[in-house]
Amino acid sequence: MGVENTDLLEQNDSEIFKIEGDLSILNIDEFRENLIKLIDSKNNLVLDCSKLESIDLSIVQLIISLILERNNIGFSTKVDYSDNELITIFFNKTGLSQVFNKITKSNKNE
Repeated sequence: MGVENTDLLEQNDSEIFKIEGDLSILNIDEFRENLIKLIDSKNNLVLDCSKLESIDLSIVQLIISLILERNNIGFSTKVDYSDNELITIFFNKTGLSQVFNKITKSNKNE
Protein backbone atom coordinates (compact mmCIF):
# COMPACT_ATOMS: atom_id res chain seq x y z
CA MET A 1 0.00 0.00 0.00
CA GLY A 2 1.42 3.35 -1.01
CA VAL A 3 0.41 5.26 2.07
CA GLU A 4 2.49 3.10 4.41
CA ASN A 5 5.59 3.80 2.35
CA THR A 6 4.87 7.48 1.83
CA ASP A 7 7.73 9.65 3.00
CA LEU A 8 7.99 13.40 3.40
CA LEU A 9 11.27 15.20 2.76
CA GLU A 10 12.06 18.90 3.09
CA GLN A 11 14.19 20.66 0.50
CA ASN A 12 14.64 24.43 0.78
CA ASP A 13 11.17 25.99 0.74
CA SER A 14 9.61 22.86 -0.73
CA GLU A 15 8.23 19.67 0.70
CA ILE A 16 8.47 16.48 -1.30
CA PHE A 17 5.75 13.94 -0.59
CA LYS A 18 6.95 10.57 -1.89
CA ILE A 19 4.19 8.26 -3.06
CA GLU A 20 4.98 4.55 -3.47
CA GLY A 21 3.09 1.38 -4.28
CA ASP A 22 -0.56 1.07 -5.17
CA LEU A 23 -3.11 3.76 -4.41
CA SER A 24 -6.80 2.99 -4.67
CA ILE A 25 -10.16 3.55 -3.04
CA LEU A 26 -9.08 1.00 -0.42
CA ASN A 27 -6.47 3.33 1.08
CA ILE A 28 -7.87 6.73 0.09
CA ASP A 29 -8.77 7.73 3.66
CA GLU A 30 -5.23 7.29 4.95
CA PHE A 31 -3.78 8.99 1.86
CA ARG A 32 -6.22 11.91 2.24
CA GLU A 33 -5.28 12.37 5.91
CA ASN A 34 -1.59 12.61 5.01
CA LEU A 35 -2.27 15.13 2.24
CA ILE A 36 -4.62 17.28 4.33
CA LYS A 37 -1.82 17.83 6.85
CA LEU A 38 0.25 19.46 4.08
CA ILE A 39 -2.28 21.89 2.66
CA ASP A 40 -1.26 24.82 4.86
CA SER A 41 2.34 23.88 5.55
CA LYS A 42 4.90 25.02 2.94
CA ASN A 43 4.35 27.17 -0.11
CA ASN A 44 5.74 24.55 -2.49
CA LEU A 45 4.65 20.92 -2.43
CA VAL A 46 5.88 18.25 -4.83
CA LEU A 47 4.01 14.95 -5.07
CA ASP A 48 6.77 12.55 -6.14
CA CYS A 49 5.20 9.63 -8.02
CA SER A 50 8.46 8.10 -9.23
CA LYS A 51 7.83 4.89 -7.23
CA LEU A 52 4.07 4.75 -7.73
CA GLU A 53 2.97 1.40 -9.18
CA SER A 54 -0.73 2.05 -9.78
CA ILE A 55 -3.33 4.68 -9.04
CA ASP A 56 -7.08 4.75 -9.47
CA LEU A 57 -9.22 7.70 -10.42
CA SER A 58 -10.48 8.31 -6.87
CA ILE A 59 -6.90 9.16 -5.83
CA VAL A 60 -6.37 11.26 -8.97
CA GLN A 61 -9.53 13.21 -8.15
CA LEU A 62 -8.26 13.79 -4.61
CA ILE A 63 -4.89 15.04 -5.91
CA ILE A 64 -6.56 17.40 -8.40
CA SER A 65 -8.80 18.77 -5.63
CA LEU A 66 -5.76 19.32 -3.40
CA ILE A 67 -3.91 21.17 -6.14
CA LEU A 68 -6.88 23.40 -6.92
CA GLU A 69 -7.44 24.16 -3.23
CA ARG A 70 -3.76 25.04 -2.73
CA ASN A 71 -3.84 27.20 -5.89
CA ASN A 72 -6.77 29.13 -4.42
CA ILE A 73 -4.75 30.05 -1.32
CA GLY A 74 -1.66 31.00 -3.32
CA PHE A 75 0.47 27.89 -2.84
CA SER A 76 2.21 25.81 -5.50
CA THR A 77 1.79 22.08 -5.97
CA LYS A 78 3.49 19.91 -8.57
CA VAL A 79 2.98 16.27 -9.50
CA ASP A 80 6.25 14.70 -10.64
CA TYR A 81 5.97 11.39 -12.43
CA SER A 82 8.66 12.01 -15.04
CA ASP A 83 10.82 9.13 -13.76
CA ASN A 84 7.92 6.65 -13.84
CA GLU A 85 7.33 5.32 -17.34
CA LEU A 86 4.21 3.31 -16.47
CA ILE A 87 2.43 6.20 -14.74
CA THR A 88 3.55 8.62 -17.48
CA ILE A 89 2.00 6.36 -20.14
CA PHE A 90 -1.22 6.05 -18.10
CA PHE A 91 -1.50 9.81 -17.54
CA ASN A 92 -0.71 10.56 -21.20
CA LYS A 93 -3.26 8.07 -22.56
CA THR A 94 -6.00 9.27 -20.23
CA GLY A 95 -5.28 12.97 -20.79
CA LEU A 96 -4.44 13.46 -17.11
CA SER A 97 -0.97 14.74 -17.97
CA GLN A 98 -2.61 17.71 -19.72
CA VAL A 99 -4.84 18.29 -16.70
CA PHE A 100 -1.87 18.24 -14.31
CA ASN A 101 0.19 20.48 -16.60
CA LYS A 102 -2.65 22.99 -16.84
CA ILE A 103 -3.47 23.21 -13.14
CA THR A 104 0.17 23.16 -11.98
CA LYS A 105 1.48 25.23 -14.89
CA SER A 106 4.31 22.72 -15.39
CA ASN A 107 5.51 20.72 -18.38
CA LYS A 108 8.22 18.79 -16.54
CA ASN A 109 6.52 15.41 -16.97
CA GLU A 110 6.41 15.43 -20.76
